[in-house]
Amino acid sequence: ANGLIVWITDASGHSLAPAVTHGYAPALMARLGALHVDADRHQDAAYYLKRQLLWSGAGLGLMFALARLDYNRLKEWVWPALALTAIGLVAVLFNAPAAGARRWIRLGPASLQPAEFAKLAVILYLADYLDRKRSRVDTLLHGTIVPWGVVGAVLAMIALEPDLGTPFLIAVTAFLMLFLAGARLRHLGAAALAALPLLAYEILKYPYRRQRLAQ
Repeated sequence: ANGLIVWITDASGHSLAPAVTHGYAPALMARLGALHVDADRHQDAAYYLKRQLLWSGAGLGLMFALARLDYNRLKEWVWPALALTAIGLVAVLFNAPAAGARRWIRLGPASLQPAEFAKLAVILYLADYLDRKRSRVDTLLHGTIVPWGVVGAVLAMIALEPDLGTPFLIAVTAFLMLFLAGARLRHLGAAALAALPLLAYEILKYPYRRQRLAQ
């Protein structure tokens, strides 16, 4: 570890390696210890290593498959992706809560988090929509009301889990995509202002969110 961070220096040229090492090494050791204890619970010391290798392999396989796919064909999957995402986001609400939230759907040994698929589904939808409506995206209807109506419905379903971080990330991504596509900033700003009361309500609704904000 020291060999990797010895080159980190401050403005005067002094090495910050000792400070970085002493700051991160205990945290890293604590994290590894927690993983070891949790791995013991699964009766397999390599439990998390196997899971990471499995999902890494699946991700690489999917990456190579998509690299060979004509991206224009993704348009055919926009509405099916949105529909499946909506079904998943509704289905997850009927699962047993874990740590006070319903975010995972168990399928045998595997688990799926519909909110993660929602990120991709929203990006696909907006990319297709903005391509079709490029000449009218500067209007209030086609540049703000219609796309935010669809995106807002997805955000609302995720918020019911409850989950605020994922909807916030999706909303920021959607805002940037619409802005870069030519939507008027005043229209987007008005939509953002209209959403502020809902955001404030979601933050104040749960004590742990208020605590995070206070910190």
